[in-house]
Amino acid sequence: TEGVAHTGALDIFEITEQPHQIRSSTDPTNTGAWTSGISVGDSSSAITGLAATEEDLIVTKTDGVYRIRIDQTDVLDMVTNLTTELSTTILPNQFRGVYQWQDRVLLPLDNGGMWELDTNTWKLRDISFSIVMPEQTQYHGRICALHGTPQKLFALVLQSGSTRYHVMQAELVNLGGKIDYAWHHMGTIAYTTGTDANHVTLYAESIAGDNNDEHDRVWVGVESTG
Repeated sequence: TEGVAHTGALDIFEITEQPHQIRSSTDPTNTGAWTSGISVGDSSSAITGLAATEEDLIVTKTDGVYRIRIDQTDVLDMVTNLTTELSTTILPNQFRGVYQWQDRVLLPLDNGGMWELDTNTWKLRDISFSIVMPEQTQYHGRICALHGTPQKLFALVLQSGSTRYHVMQAELVNLGGKIDYAWHHMGTIAYTTGTDANHVTLYAESIAGDNNDEHDRVWVGVESTG
């Protein structure tokens, strides 16, 4: 069972023993306080991740992205499939590593690349590196982990056909009158001969300096075998 904390301090959501159901609780230590399972789609596609806004729970599955409204009594209702066009395509790592940052939900794709879900308009946009950096093919692999500080977003990318991961950093800046991501390469993490893209992690934090300035610290964990 996997769990994730909701942005509201009182709610915890978990994925149940069923691949397409979630439960919620305001007291996760009390086994009797969990709700009954809430179905998201059907059991033919498994849940790959959870993210939350103030009023919505985003559930990603191997066949799409679902939005669940949270009413004023913290009851989950109104399940909406935001990507009905994907319902016939099941990919095992689709949207795995989903991450909510600012007013956006970042959705890594199974075969490399990433979508952005704007939680103000609920519109999806392809922000894959193959689009924003078409000639930098070393960054076109699977985005395996995401994390961020209030101002910066970090991504861990597995380079296809190599033995390395790339750490990328982005900020939202004004580019030609449009607010968009400005990406930079931070560094490379090598592994020996084998790795598992599902066994990685990324954590970013802002550290206060002696002069009341801040700098970023990024922790990266990858599996290396062989």
